[in-house]
Amino acid sequence: MSCCPAEMANVVPLFQTDLVGRGRPSDPVTLAEFTDIDARDRGRGEPDTGQQVGDCAKLADFRIENDGTQGPAGPGVDPEQAAKIAIARRAKPGAPPGHVRLMLTLELRLALAEQLSAEAIRSGKNLEAIVIDMLEAGVKR
Repeated sequence: MSCCPAEMANVVPLFQTDLVGRGRPSDPVTLAEFTDIDARDRGRGEPDTGQQVGDCAKLADFRIENDGTQGPAGPGVDPEQAAKIAIARRAKPGAPPGHVRLMLTLELRLALAEQLSAEAIRSGKNLEAIVIDMLEAGVKR
């Protein structure tokens, strides 16, 4: 196994509760597979072109452990303040004043992606504008 014994105390409950019951085809089936994936996610043996999750985590302003007991943000975390910090770090200034350029990667169901694309074509807008319109409409509700 790739994890050291001290890490195993945290890994085993996560594997048992979060992944075994989830049942995705890509989920590891054994604890050994899980620990190998977890180690790679932490950067062990990962190529330079990999996601570098461990290095990214080191750059974070704070860490939120969401184990389901403290609500989605955890105790003592002001969501508005955390959002300001996150956007200040991730976003670049946008062309219009008061806007930012924030890069997102969305993994969508194929049917939804096709629906959104068809709406963009019908409206003469690009796909990003369609998604922004939907987000703004959702926030106003």
